Amino acid sequence: MRAWKVEHPCLLQHFSDFLEAARERRVAIFLDYDGTLTPIVKNPDRAYMSDQMRAAVRAAARLFPTAIISGRGREKVESFVQLKELYYAGSHGMDIVGPQGDQQAGETLAFQPAARYAPIMDQVYAELVSRVADIPGATVEHNKFCVSVHFRNCEAGQYDAVLGAVEATLRSRAELHASRGRKVFEIKPQVDWHKGCALVHLLGALGLGEGEADVLPIYIGDDRTDEDAFRVLHERPAGGISILVSSKAKATQAVYTLRDPTEPSTHAPNGVVPNGSGASAGTPSGGPLGGFGGSGLGGGSATGGGTADAAASEGGYTFGGLGLGFLARTYSMESNGGISGFSGCYSSGGETLFFASDAPRSESEPPPSEASAAETSEAPHLQLGTAEHSSGAAPE
Repeated sequence: MRAWKVEHPCLLQHFSDFLEAARERRVAIFLDYDGTLTPIVKNPDRAYMSDQMRAAVRAAARLFPTAIISGRGREKVESFVQLKELYYAGSHGMDIVGPQGDQQAGETLAFQPAARYAPIMDQVYAELVSRVADIPGATVEHNKFCVSVHFRNCEAGQYDAVLGAVEATLRSRAELHASRGRKVFEIKPQVDWHKGCALVHLLGALGLGEGEADVLPIYIGDDRTDEDAFRVLHERPAGGISILVSSKAKATQAVYTLRDPTEPSTHAPNGVVPNGSGASAGTPSGGPLGGFGGSGLGGGSATGGGTADAAASEGGYTFGGLGLGFLARTYSMESNGGISGFSGCYSSGGETLFFASDAPRSESEPPPSEASAAETSEAPHLQLGTAEHSSGAAPE
């Protein structure tokens, strides 16, 4: 674990490096949904986004192009997030649209590389629903160009039955393939497309493509499918910031890590301003948003006069002043803009795991079920037809 922490350090412990990389560059933000903006929950239909998290993502989108790239069906992610100003890429990036109400962006960005597979995925969904109907706890989710078979709520002894249902469904369909995520099988078309491709498509459509050395894409995700986006940023000539959300050590191409969706930072930058704002940053001494200076967000002034109350009113504290307040909870702030109530980052004194459900939530919002710490570890890639799990426990 210690070597892994050195190779993939906690972002909050190397925040000055992060700010230096972002200085005077155009930032674009790309986010996974489940496990990144919300905790992993037992019932995928109840992966609600908290009001606090939603407000923070909205604040980020006011400053920088912000996109959600998820394995979920696009319409479902949109219904969870409820922010029309974002870019969305559902079905692991196979269903892309621009902000609602922006016709030009919609026409430029709209893309469905697996559109011809839609009827086949409908058939696969119906077949899998029938095949798992007698397996207690197994559920099937139709994500448009991806069908997900969840076994999180199954008894350990039912794993082989769920795997058998997936294998039987794929046996006569060479045009499809399956992979395994966090207690889920994902059935997808055999197309050369993934979350990393969606990231590149969006950058290009936004005029922030490969030739733009002053562009800094930031991608945050928690699962195996996010590794495709991490790899794209790793190989990008102009670079990018990749951040893995995980409380456990695992193989990743991400540069930095955060422990869970709520791990906060309240540092404010000196010299990082919203894209195209023309604002000059003030000295980050007046609260978490003070470094935005003349940007006007959260009451910031040219001399760094943002306050904790103003930050909360704009959707939570900013993540490094870059508007990534979606990683924050409502923390009490020290007068110098430092962190108070922060749980630490892989501290040797013991690790307390927090989930977004710990944060304040609208009373009208149904409470999501929390996943246990054991449930958050990731499964290896699915090798259909092989017995790669130990008896007595369903693989993650």
